Amino acid sequence: MLRPGHHLSNGVFLGFGEDLDVAVRAIPDPAADAETARLTLRRRAKEDAGDSPTNDEQHPLRSHMISITRDALRLTPRMVLEGVGLHTGAASRVVLTARPGPVVLRSAGVEARISELSVVSSERSTTVQAHEGRLRVATVEHAFAALAGLGIRSDVVMDVEGPEMPLLDGGSRVWCEALASLGVSPAAPRLRITRAASVEVGASRYELTPGSGVDLQVVVELENALVGPFARWNGDVEDFIRRIAPARTFAQTRDLDELATMGLSRHVAPEAVVLLTPEAVHSFGRSFTPDEPACHKLLDLVGDSYLFGGPPIGRLRAIRPGHRANAAAFAQAVEQGVFRLERASSPTVS
Repeated sequence: MLRPGHHLSNGVFLGFGEDLDVAVRAIPDPAADAETARLTLRRRAKEDAGDSPTNDEQHPLRSHMISITRDALRLTPRMVLEGVGLHTGAASRVVLTARPGPVVLRSAGVEARISELSVVSSERSTTVQAHEGRLRVATVEHAFAALAGLGIRSDVVMDVEGPEMPLLDGGSRVWCEALASLGVSPAAPRLRITRAASVEVGASRYELTPGSGVDLQVVVELENALVGPFARWNGDVEDFIRRIAPARTFAQTRDLDELATMGLSRHVAPEAVVLLTPEAVHSFGRSFTPDEPACHKLLDLVGDSYLFGGPPIGRLRAIRPGHRANAAAFAQAVEQGVFRLERASSPTVS
């Protein structure tokens, strides 16, 4: 089992948390003339006495893999993440490559900068497109949250094979680990709140106040007394990795019939999703924390804000946020001049 601080060969760093076990085997990559370590995630699940090597092959996370490739000729770090999509159940593969220039999303040979992407659907996730729909990728929010949380605003190419991003761990922690391994320098946020304002989108409300640093707050209203209603993040990278990124996708029992009718959330690994009922919380794998749903809503907000240059500098308090409301509120705030996109600064030297 790899612990934080353990390393693989060729200088590749792995900082997985202690509640993930990682099986490692080397796989040659003839196309890249490189060595690849493929890591298959499996739950530690301390509370499940039946979790043993004998049933490991039956674990639903066995299809969620990470490959670490360092090209022996070009010395270009690459990360390969494989899994299935949350809503389509389709196989998905994402290759992350460090390359000078803006952050680029690429699919089927078509690529676009983040600033060229537009939100075309926000039905339970965020779908973006560019170039008149020739580039279209669904469920980008967890990957974009990791980019925003780590402060990565340049020098990464995300090459997606499949209609949507893989679910992986249900949050952004695996994305954070993969992106951090690329060694890209962070940069400060560019989106700034210029004046106090309140934006309402349906039942959601976004209260914005100028400030000198990032201060994101989320208030959720869920029909479960075991769930904490509040989450907050001040822009600190380590805090994002430790507390926000692990927060998993959740669903409420009232949503299940609709999800099944729409064909969404098929082939989901139980460890990657938390199910909330009015009286209980059902989760597998690592322990549930009362603020996890609120933290995941905050994670989604961070990811959705990345399309606009976020997270924003200043205080943003989001009450009952959701993907559709996030996109509409940010677009409205930009149009009204509540947000200002500043010029890119030099990368932070760590």
